[in-house]
Order: sequence, then C-alpha cells, then structure tokens
Amino acid sequence: MKQTSKVIAVLKSCLKARGLTYADVARHLKLSEPTIKRSFASENLSLARLDEICELLDIDMTTLLEMVAQDSDSVDQLSYAQESALAADVRLLLVMYLLLNDWQFEAIIRDYDFDEHTLVQRLAQLDRLGLIELQPRNRVRLKISRAVKWRADGPIRRFFDRHVLPEFLAGRFEAPGEQYLFVPGLLTDESIAAISKRMSQMASEFNDQVKVDGLRRERRYGCSLMLAMRKWEYSAFGGLRRMRDD
Repeated sequence: MKQTSKVIAVLKSCLKARGLTYADVARHLKLSEPTIKRSFASENLSLARLDEICELLDIDMTTLLEMVAQDSDSVDQLSYAQESALAADVRLLLVMYLLLNDWQFEAIIRDYDFDEHTLVQRLAQLDRLGLIELQPRNRVRLKISRAVKWRADGPIRRFFDRHVLPEFLAGRFEAPGEQYLFVPGLLTDESIAAISKRMSQMASEFNDQVKVDGLRRERRYGCSLMLAMRKWEYSAFGGLRRMRDD
C-alpha cells in the first residue's frame, strides 16, 4: 500500500471512531459533500486540507503521521516466546497493555506502582522482546498492533481463560454503559459467516476508538468488549438428542 493510501486509511478510521461523516468534514472545510467524497476516493487531499481535517479530529499532523507509521510497521501476532514472557510477569503485561492504550512514561509512574528505574527496566525488557522500540527520554514506539491476535492455545489465551475471563463474567453488568447479551439460536452457515464478519467489524471499530481516545485529554476508563460465537450446544441439551443416521 502506498503512503498516501495509508494516510487516508488512518484518517478514515479516526473519523469513524469519532462518529464523524463526510458531511461533517464538508461543513468544517466549507466544501460540498460530493467534493469530499471524491477527494477521499481519489486519495487527493492537499496538506492544507489534511491539516484542517486533523483540526476537526483535534489532533495534529505529526500525530496523524505517527499513527500511520505505527500501523505500517506493526505486527498483529506475537511469537510464543513473546507471549510467554508477558504471561509470566503481570507487571510487564500491565505495562504492555498501557502502552497499547497510548499511556506515556510519566502517566504510568503517576498512576501505577512503578518508580522510574523499575519502569525503565520493564520498557527495556519489552524492547529486547521486540514489542516496542525504546527511544530517548523514555519515549516508546510500538512494534505490535493494538489489534494484536493472541494465539489460540498460547500463553496469553491460557492466562486470560484462567484469570481474566472468570473475573470479567462475575460482574453483574448493571452499571450505566454495561451490557451483557447471550442470544442463542439456530443459524445457517451463511448467516454465521455474515454475523462473524460484523463481529470483526465491531472489534475493529473498538480498536479505532481506543486509538482516537488515546489522543484526547478526557479521562479514560479501562473497558473490555467480548464478542464470541461458535457452533455449540449446551451439553445438557446435547445429551438429550436422539441418535440419527445422516
């Protein structure tokens, strides 16, 4: 993908995450909506217009280009050794989680039980693992995607299944903004594929929103979204099925 295409792709994801449409961009730039649509479709946006759209998003051009570079270089799956190192050290896993959510060095020290020396040690360890690039003045460049996919039976998935998931599901999901849905039903293969695609889109939108909110000054809250679907029948129901010849 050429660089211009990457810039446009990141710009679109930022607009989507903020709930902004081409019509909103058109109003901000004092242009017609068809003109904006053509500019995005042809990937023909001047630097001046890019700067104005960044203003609408409340980010600067430097931040936009950093996001493009990060998306271009990052990988979306860790090695088994990388996952093992994270799963074996909960403090290291916490630092990686915070970095994936755009936390800065000073903010981590302010809000978590790390002094400067121990945090630098953890960052250096993540650098050696190839997960980040530790830069001068303790700045960090991520080398993995925020939408990283954990190995199906890897160390992180096992840690999640044993420790995180039971605690997550133990909540009552009654507070404002919380929701718990379990919807059983019988579906065809075509319907399963269609819903699975929409679930992937939802996960992508969540990651886009995390990316954009990391650039804003408002307070953020730890949030988790779980989307799960598989061909499955409750064992007590399955045990009552009649055997049949197919």
